[in-house]
Amino acid sequence: MQLERYQKTRDLRGRAQTETCDSGGFVAFWSDHKYVSARDRDGTEWLLKHGTVLRDIEAGDEGLMRIHQSRLVRRDSVDELLRIRYRNSIDGFGVARVLGHEYRFSRDHWRKLIRQRLLESASKVQVQMR
Repeated sequence: MQLERYQKTRDLRGRAQTETCDSGGFVAFWSDHKYVSARDRDGTEWLLKHGTVLRDIEAGDEGLMRIHQSRLVRRDSVDELLRIRYRNSIDGFGVARVLGHEYRFSRDHWRKLIRQRLLESASKVQVQMR
């Protein structure tokens, strides 16, 4: 899918110019209040053009999986999946580690991941205490 991102350099008037890129070069997408950001394979964070929606990115690229209402990660770039438990509780949350950055799962999406058996074995998920 073709996306437009803002260049890191600015023009003479101080405005950021946009450039077209392919969504396959990014490993993670997340949305903040107004904008969608993305991280590429080099670890650089990019701001996508205003009007870009995670739902459109997810529909246009089959290699992505939704881990939260506001986060997408590329399946083949996930280094490890962690289940983080609180010290005195059974509750916890799931984390996908991609290129050294941690992206938190929502409970619903973690349960869907387990139900759909996208994990080949339970040994891939490590449990850590925090």
